Amino acid sequence: MPRYPYPVMPPPRKKSSLLWLWITLGVLGGVTLLGCGICGVFGYLGVSLVQSDTVQAPTRVTLYYQSLQTMDYTKAYTYVSPGASFSITQDDGNTTQISDEETFTSAAQSADQQLGSIESSSPRLVSLNNTVAKIAVTVTRTNKVYVVHLTLNKINGSWKIVEADGI
Repeated sequence: MPRYPYPVMPPPRKKSSLLWLWITLGVLGGVTLLGCGICGVFGYLGVSLVQSDTVQAPTRVTLYYQSLQTMDYTKAYTYVSPGASFSITQDDGNTTQISDEETFTSAAQSADQQLGSIESSSPRLVSLNNTVAKIAVTVTRTNKVYVVHLTLNKINGSWKIVEADGI
């Protein structure tokens, strides 16, 4: 009888390469890490990609009053819509209508002289819909504390003051 050699183990199967899986996972991980890094930098710098109108409208009013506080009337007027209606009643009962930057500046300077400079302002959102915000602002001046009622309209994506009963 012929002798057969001992049974030989078959050669091991060649493992299929998972290189494609590692490349895919690496790319996804890199994109995720990059996205998280960008969001982290924006968060650290205080950049908000989406800011709600409940924040934007009062912020515009705060910037308006900060400009008035520093007596930068030209900058303050940039927060006012062209053709805005300011009807300001003085303590003596006279009403001033403000229709342009010149009368606005004159009224603001007059208020600074009569009531003292603005020391602080505290806006409070009264009502808000898609395009109209009503804000009440407590204004503290050297000689008087009073409330101003402002109406803002969203014009071309930016809030502008369209009505006010004081400065």
